[in-house]
Amino acid sequence: MNRFLAISCVILNSLILSFSSPIAAQQNSYYCESALAVKQRLEQKYNLKVAYANGWNISKYYFERPPSNRNIEYVYQLDGSGAESVFNSPVLLKSIAKEVIQGCNSVGIVGFGTFRGGRDQVPGKYFGLLSDGRIELFPCDFSSKERTHWGKRWCYD
Repeated sequence: MNRFLAISCVILNSLILSFSSPIAAQQNSYYCESALAVKQRLEQKYNLKVAYANGWNISKYYFERPPSNRNIEYVYQLDGSGAESVFNSPVLLKSIAKEVIQGCNSVGIVGFGTFRGGRDQVPGKYFGLLSDGRIELFPCDFSSKERTHWGKRWCYD
């Protein structure tokens, strides 16, 4: 009986430590190797700095009825001499978004913006996964005050 209790304590301690360790924390739905690899490649290949790259849960914000299994939005804010040319290439942005969406199983939309003088330049460009599996540019909806339907992006000017 004592041996069983000792083994149970070791297993329980292992589980508790695994959930509280930094490595385990990185495995949440906001962390994705593909998204980080894209950030590094953008900086190395296109002579720019990614001033901001992060993902967050969009299920309660921005969209009405986003895909329940793809409720993370990942955004890259581009800065530096190569930022404008990358930002103005919809083919490149779409291919990057496709890579992130296909490589990150919880990401449903990927956004890009330029970052100059310490502030975002809006509106950004957002590419999302549609119900038929295509990844397309979400056009801006300037008429909405907050949330839009999936397939459009709330924007302000």
